[in-house]
Amino acid sequence: MTGARGRPRHDATTVVRAIGLISGTSMDGIDAAAVEIADGVPLRAELRAYLTLPYPAEIRAALLEVCRAGQGTALAVCRLTTLDSVERARLIEEA
Repeated sequence: MTGARGRPRHDATTVVRAIGLISGTSMDGIDAAAVEIADGVPLRAELRAYLTLPYPAEIRAALLEVCRAGQGTALAVCRLTTLDSVERARLIEEA
């Protein structure tokens, strides 16, 4: 919140809403968590929603490929990064 001159008010509570994304070592998909964090004493963090989006077979195969010793190439990693980014964007839209 801001005061009359657009400066932050010191008595206002700041609330931040965020979406965190992670894909674990199981390589089965992407997990998303939507949270709301409010400052103050004590700090308040609340889980608002969560969702898991399984990886399509194409992405899971690409993940496994780059993890095998001697199998991963720079091209495969770049391709995987692009595919994974598209999946993460899709998950955010669904969340």
